[in-house]
Amino acid sequence: MHTECMTITPTMARELLLANGSNRKLRPNNVDMLAREIRNGRWQLTHQGIALDKDGAILDGQHRLAAIIKADAPVEIMVTRNVPHGAILGVDAGANRTFSDRVHFEGASYSKAQAAMARIIAFGAGDTTVRSYGEITDLIEQHYEALMFARPTAAGSHKPAAVYAVIARAWYSQDRDRLAAFKDVFQMGTATGPEDWAALRLRDHCYSARAGGKTTRVELYGRAETACWLFLNRRPATRLYQAPMELFYLPWEKDAGIQARRRLLSQNLRTPIEAEQTP
Repeated sequence: MHTECMTITPTMARELLLANGSNRKLRPNNVDMLAREIRNGRWQLTHQGIALDKDGAILDGQHRLAAIIKADAPVEIMVTRNVPHGAILGVDAGANRTFSDRVHFEGASYSKAQAAMARIIAFGAGDTTVRSYGEITDLIEQHYEALMFARPTAAGSHKPAAVYAVIARAWYSQDRDRLAAFKDVFQMGTATGPEDWAALRLRDHCYSARAGGKTTRVELYGRAETACWLFLNRRPATRLYQAPMELFYLPWEKDAGIQARRRLLSQNLRTPIEAEQTP
């Protein structure tokens, strides 16, 4: 085997992919993520790269090559030739590094909870796109103050990221004292009057789902938005419905007209006003 560092251009990547025969199915989400890393200047040269057998067939690296084409930019990458064909069985056979593994290696203080909340804040509760470690940590840094405000603080409390992401988004535009009270009532289950019922209803819903009921992250996010909206406006609620659209915009979203791309959960969902009036 022979390994060398090469600059692979989009044209070279296309030529190499012509010999891509019995490789695994290409995962578009992974290609998109790697292409974003290249465009954003986060591509890193490592010992991993492109592996070719004696006939030039790709044994490893098809996603990297596809990303170079998609990003339309050359990158430096290690290329190993004359790799025994059977060696493919040993490629990527170890444990993948988790977000926590990478944080520990860097000596950073980010948490999985912050990562989950940051994803929801930026991309919505239904986001399934593969995101890189760099993309997630950039989001955490961008929303760090809001995330620190919204983070769970009660020991042993249920900590659904969808609920705390709503609090973090609301931090940008709503009364923070009242928002802190919403978090406290949700965590502790103690209300001072009907104007706090919405947080209690959300808490009951979360514990019901945890005990065996079914709820999706998108559904929980929508209910949390309704509960937070009602609580902030001191309106009692006996039942909660999913908000029909995003209720708490980030400062730059309104100006950029991003409302249109925020998810609309259903055309038939009730508004917060209708939810509070339902017996």
